[in-house]
Amino acid sequence: MTLSFSTSFSTSKRHSKQMPATQTKLNALAGLRAEHVEYEKALDDVRAEQARARTAVVREETKVKKAEKALEAKEPELVEVDAQIKHSSRKLQNSQKIQEQVGNNAGRQQAKLHSLRRDISNARQAADEAAEAYRRPSQHNTSLSENSLAEYRSL
Repeated sequence: MTLSFSTSFSTSKRHSKQMPATQTKLNALAGLRAEHVEYEKALDDVRAEQARARTAVVREETKVKKAEKALEAKEPELVEVDAQIKHSSRKLQNSQKIQEQVGNNAGRQQAKLHSLRRDISNARQAADEAAEAYRRPSQHNTSLSENSLAEYRSL
């Protein structure tokens, strides 16, 4: 028995020497578990923040997609407006060309009108001169008396 007692005594000594080492390891493990819990909590907080950020990103992407669809819906209208602008630009250019031609034509017509008025004035003046020339000799002509007319008729 003594042998067994000494064995148990020696075991107990061994345990007593291991106890402080085990206790320090248990204390360290408890500290590590506490740190682990803190890190898990921080990780959960970061995951929650990431989820909020992801949700915000999805919302913004949805807004962008809606805006793109709205632009795509307006694109045919913009094409139509662009075609109208091009058509109006061509009409404006054609109108400007016509205006320029009319301006040139108006100048020519004014010159022609001036020439025709001058010709009319010259023709009236010539007609007045011819009428005056015709009247002058008739004023100097004396008419025959009744006796002279009767004699003329009898011949």
